[in-house]
Amino acid sequence: MATILILRDPFNNLASKRRANPERDEDYFRGERELWKTHAREFLGETDYLGKKILLKYNDWFRDAAYRAGIAEALGTDLPATHPAGERALAGVPWNGKSQFDRRRFDGGAQEMKVLERWKEMTEDPVYGDVFADEELTVLARRLFDLEEIFGRCDAGRATSKT
Repeated sequence: MATILILRDPFNNLASKRRANPERDEDYFRGERELWKTHAREFLGETDYLGKKILLKYNDWFRDAAYRAGIAEALGTDLPATHPAGERALAGVPWNGKSQFDRRRFDGGAQEMKVLERWKEMTEDPVYGDVFADEELTVLARRLFDLEEIFGRCDAGRATSKT
């Protein structure tokens, strides 16, 4: 049996975690960054703690029906993700109480949520802002995701932290 490893880009993932846990301190958030890096190394094959695994990039899954179809095939489902019923199901995903950004605004319209832009709302948060200066996190993220707008912010963050 395979383990499914789902990885979201660290900037949006950590923005969501920070928004959901504003009372948590810098040490807790540093631990969350380290956990993401551990998952990224496993995703990249630098470690093999999980053994047989199916790798799923959340960002690609969210925005690309063909990617979802490939994942459905890898999981052995008989209904491809590009089937109209699958697309309707995805569009109708109800709000589950977890989004600290959108609350119930997109109840039934999950694809309209800006889940790949969460980082933009957190850049002024001093605890979250450290994510841009984390060089190892950025290197791993560059290997996994195409996030040029964010990487420009990372490069600026590291330049600022060195002065």
